[in-house]
Amino acid sequence: MILHLIHDDKVVPRMISQFEEVCPGNNVFICVERACDKNYLNDNPYVIYSDSNKVNSISWKEINKICIHYLSYSKIRYFYKLCLKHNLSKIKVVWFIWSGDVYDIIERKGYRLYSSDNSYLKIRKYTIERKRSIKSYLKGLSLNIRTSISDIVRCYFLDKRVDYIVCNSKDEFDLFSKYIKFSRCKGLLKYNYYPLEDTLGSLVDKGIDGSSIIIGNSASESNNHEYVLSIIKDLDIGGGKMYVPLSYGENADYVKIVEEKYSKLPNAVILKKFLPLADYQELLRSCSTFVYGNFRSEAWGNILVALYLGGKVYVSKYSFLSKYLKTEGYKFFITEDIKETFKTELTKEEKRNNRRIAMDSWSGAKNKKNVEYISSV
Repeated sequence: MILHLIHDDKVVPRMISQFEEVCPGNNVFICVERACDKNYLNDNPYVIYSDSNKVNSISWKEINKICIHYLSYSKIRYFYKLCLKHNLSKIKVVWFIWSGDVYDIIERKGYRLYSSDNSYLKIRKYTIERKRSIKSYLKGLSLNIRTSISDIVRCYFLDKRVDYIVCNSKDEFDLFSKYIKFSRCKGLLKYNYYPLEDTLGSLVDKGIDGSSIIIGNSASESNNHEYVLSIIKDLDIGGGKMYVPLSYGENADYVKIVEEKYSKLPNAVILKKFLPLADYQELLRSCSTFVYGNFRSEAWGNILVALYLGGKVYVSKYSFLSKYLKTEGYKFFITEDIKETFKTELTKEEKRNNRRIAMDSWSGAKNKKNVEYISSV
């Protein structure tokens, strides 16, 4: 039986249904962290909350694998609590990378996550320095200590306790390995919370039907909007629109700065409201060019859809995705070279090849096999 340590997130219900489809009744899903604002798991009959008495009714002797979806300090603490109470110390552990649970660590170890002109860096520095009272100093010191402890605990866990890692590719794993040890890791596994058909929805039989451009996928600071702007500001994009999605992001000051800078472009359309899925899918279809300035693994769902639909995808040379896409055989472009390649058109064969690779690698059928393998390993 597989024990899944999860938290309340919108992708988790889909994962639950996928594992239950492959191994019905052979999964236990414990929610360690509740959501503060949205509750995606409240009505899910498979979910047991860690503070519930239902935990006591689990057949712990039947657990032979633990899958951790997003590695957090609280999940590690709960894991060791279970090990002590139910003798699970020798159980195989599978870590499902969500990127946010590792990129914050490697950034603090020296990985470049933000461009030098990213206003978020200035905002973060200002936030730290603007108050120099003893109280704020002690608060900041306490936060730094807690962060350092969390990093140490997570890195130790990854090195000594994780048997298998679920990530996009070996290229990504090699990047993480430059900063974190994985002495116990026996192999890499593949899985996608959103199979390609689910992400495409009504677009599965369609292709690009427009000439607009889309910049990034969210107001996340790691989109490096200002870096992209410095590259494309003098680009002649013709009569098409330039969409800049800023519908979700944690730093309001950063969003305001990005909105102000992009609004100066005559063809820019700032998207600050969430669009219904069908509307967002049609927006993607109306774009022929997709430009990303992320230095980390991010916006992969949008990138995959764009490649499938026949769009021109630009990723930064600093992102591992540039190496991964090349290894997989996709036709794509480098963001830093956009001035030289913007007028280059994809051939019909290149579009067909991108669609074929995307479906071969990330289809629902392929993902089902991935779940079967994860369940059996």
